[in-house]
Amino acid sequence: QMRYYIHIPLPEKLREVVRAVEEEYQGKSGSDPHITIIPPREIIEGRTEQELIEAIKLATKDSIMTKIIERRVGYFRNSAGDVQTVYIGIYKTPALSWLHDELARGISGILEPPTSDFADFKVPHITLATKLSPKRGLEAWVALRDESFFTSFWGNTFILLRKDVDDERWQEVRSFKID
Repeated sequence: QMRYYIHIPLPEKLREVVRAVEEEYQGKSGSDPHITIIPPREIIEGRTEQELIEAIKLATKDSIMTKIIERRVGYFRNSAGDVQTVYIGIYKTPALSWLHDELARGISGILEPPTSDFADFKVPHITLATKLSPKRGLEAWVALRDESFFTSFWGNTFILLRKDVDDERWQEVRSFKID
């Protein structure tokens, strides 16, 4: 079953820094470093990728560029309470919230309803390393918690990606520019 998600790409220098951290702590990832706006979901049977693209265009026709501002390094725990994911938190600005809300409304009925804890966009972030063992998670947190990776950048693009069951990496379907 085809799955889709939407993210904001990072500027090249920041992408390289995040990728280096990611490779050091977790190894290669299935996608480039990014800010997830809509987490992966399956397309509803009978709906098409073209309908999804049109819905995204319509939902975001009035969107404005959003300033992405670094907050601080944080972490998510696994069910046992260990550090499993280390991330760069970003401020949930009104423009970023608006983009998420409009996209979530627009794709409703085309992509399956969300099952992820991150679907409500409570903690916008850039993942540095994930699926870490308890020991590796703690090491990553201690090493990275006081780091600053960027100050801010303009999020003027978001990307729709897809992945089939057999695909190793996410494939870009379409890039959308925000004016």
